[in-house]
Amino acid sequence: MNYPLRIFSQHDYRKTQKVYDRLVRTLLRTLERWEDFMGIRSLIEDLFKLAKESFSLRKLHRYSRVSVQKIVAVSVLLVGATVSAGVNKKTKIQKVAEW
Repeated sequence: MNYPLRIFSQHDYRKTQKVYDRLVRTLLRTLERWEDFMGIRSLIEDLFKLAKESFSLRKLHRYSRVSVQKIVAVSVLLVGATVSAGVNKKTKIQKVAEW
């Protein structure tokens, strides 16, 4: 992978190059094990589906940033409360999201 050009405009670009190289190596090692993350990804997708379908994030008709922040904060709180209440298995989350 090539370095982003903005690295060279920094005073300590050698240090930034080393950090960048370390991040790239970590990314490539992680990508080799992508199968390990399939279950986690699926669970995260189900949580987003729960938030969208059950807690009204599908049609977000808000016009100001404050109103969007309020509805999203309430939806995230409801998702957290749902998971804390015991709906923390994949099948249960799917049932609640499709209810």
